[in-house]
Amino acid sequence: MRAAEDERLRLSHELHDQTGQTLIAATLAAKDLEKSLDADGRHRLAKLNVLLGQMGRTLHQVAWELRPASIDELGLAATLDNYVSDWCEQTGIDAEFYCKETNIDTLPNDTRTTIYRVIQEALTNIAKHASESRRVSVVISRVGTMLQLMIDDNGDGFDLNEKLATPNKYGSLGIPSMRERLSLIGGTLEIESSKGVGTTVFARIPIEPEEVLLP
Repeated sequence: MRAAEDERLRLSHELHDQTGQTLIAATLAAKDLEKSLDADGRHRLAKLNVLLGQMGRTLHQVAWELRPASIDELGLAATLDNYVSDWCEQTGIDAEFYCKETNIDTLPNDTRTTIYRVIQEALTNIAKHASESRRVSVVISRVGTMLQLMIDDNGDGFDLNEKLATPNKYGSLGIPSMRERLSLIGGTLEIESSKGVGTTVFARIPIEPEEVLLP
C-alpha cells in the first residue's frame, strides 16, 4: 500500500510540476505567436487555446485525484479545512472542521491520503443523500492509539440494515470504497444512523507507537 501511495505521489508531482509547466510554456508560446498571425490564424489559435485550457483543467483534476498537492504544500489539516469550506459554498450546508492533532502531518503519506479521501467520500455522500442536512461536523481526534475521524450530520438518516441488505443502494453510499481504503492501512469503518435523526461515520486508524501524535 505504501509503495502504491508513493507512486501516486510521484505521478501527482510529475503531472503538477513537469507536465504542468510544459503546458504553461505552450500556452505562453501560443500567446506570443498570436502577434504574427492574420485574422484567420488568430481564429484558429483561439480554438487551440480553448483546447489547451481544457487540457490544463483535466491535468489538474487528474493530479488532484492522485493526491492533492496541497497535502504536502499546506498540510493535511489546512487542506481539509479548505475543502470543507469549499464544500459548504457548493452545497449550502453549514459544516465545521476540527483537527485536534497538531502533528497529523507526521503520519505516513498513505495514511494522510486515506484520511483525506474518507472525509471527501463521506461529505459527498451527505451532499447526495442527506437532503435535509443543515449541520455537519468533521472532527479528527485521538482515542488512545487510534486516530479517529468523525463525520456527523443531522440529515435524513437511514436504516443501516436495509442498506446492507440492498447492495445497489449500499454501494451508492460509497461505503465499500471507504472500508477498502481504511482496511489497506489497518483501519475500520463504523456507521451509526437512524431515520429522521442523521448519520455519524466513524473511521478509526491504528497509529504505530513511533507515530503516536503528541497531545
